[in-house]
Amino acid sequence: MQSIKLSQKELLEALDLATQRHEAKHVSVRDTGPRMTSKYETKLVDFIGDIRYKPHFLGLLGEMAYAKATGGEINKEIYNRGDDHTGDVGRVEVKTSTWMGPDIDLKITQREVEDIENQPERYVLMKVNESNFSEVEFIGEISRGDFIKKATKKRYKPGYPMNYILDGRKLDKNI
Repeated sequence: MQSIKLSQKELLEALDLATQRHEAKHVSVRDTGPRMTSKYETKLVDFIGDIRYKPHFLGLLGEMAYAKATGGEINKEIYNRGDDHTGDVGRVEVKTSTWMGPDIDLKITQREVEDIENQPERYVLMKVNESNFSEVEFIGEISRGDFIKKATKKRYKPGYPMNYILDGRKLDKNI
């Protein structure tokens, strides 16, 4: 696995963008739904200050690390209803996980894969450890077509969305 180190300046930029992305949402949906929250203090939680920004911050760490490794640029546009779904770094959709087990999966909701008009060309999976969040690990990437062919569908709990799931060990390892 390749690790990409983010500078203090890049971390502060990610926090600024995470704050803007969160606050751009309408107040009726801004702090609702499932969130990645911590019941304990971590270096990441201490750094961001407001736990509400954590999902956007984690996503931005993955996006920024992938862009840094590939010479790309992240989409810095702020949307009030989600992005345009074409990709986070060019036509690449970056997914970031905090799962530390060896069985890390690339998960994309069925709605995102099937029902959205604009689609990325590739999917990338990145991993962030909350204790050492300035180093982001590249797990792998895959074309959208191959992802759809290889992934299985899974619903984690009743009432949760259906997801396309692919084991991270089946992703292309070259960045």
